[in-house]
Amino acid sequence: QKMEPNAIRIGIQPDEEISLHLNIKQPGINNQLVWVKLLFNYEETFKKKQRPAYERLIMDCMKGDLTLFARQDGVEAMWSIVDPIIQWWESHSPKDFPNYPAGTWGPPEAALLLEREGQKCRYKDIF
Repeated sequence: QKMEPNAIRIGIQPDEEISLHLNIKQPGINNQLVWVKLLFNYEETFKKKQRPAYERLIMDCMKGDLTLFARQDGVEAMWSIVDPIIQWWESHSPKDFPNYPAGTWGPPEAALLLEREGQKCRYKDIF
């Protein structure tokens, strides 16, 4: 019997949920596995839809809660680390780098990395 690998899927706004995809032994005397999905959905569980992220940010700002906001000195410190890396990559761009457009599943070379190890990317099976 071919077993599917176990998987975890985390959905973010607007469909906030966590699902586990597991191989479970079917009840009975046979050793038959079934691939099942265990699901936690925020809206279904709490009977309440989460506010959109920007709505929450604006509300926190109006209340003076800066927990989700980065301070200027922190942002500048982060960019002082990231900027030199970006500049180096822009000036040393490899010719055969398998780049791909944003919003796609990535370059075909990514799948080849997994195939070499006898694996495959499961996003098409789960999503």
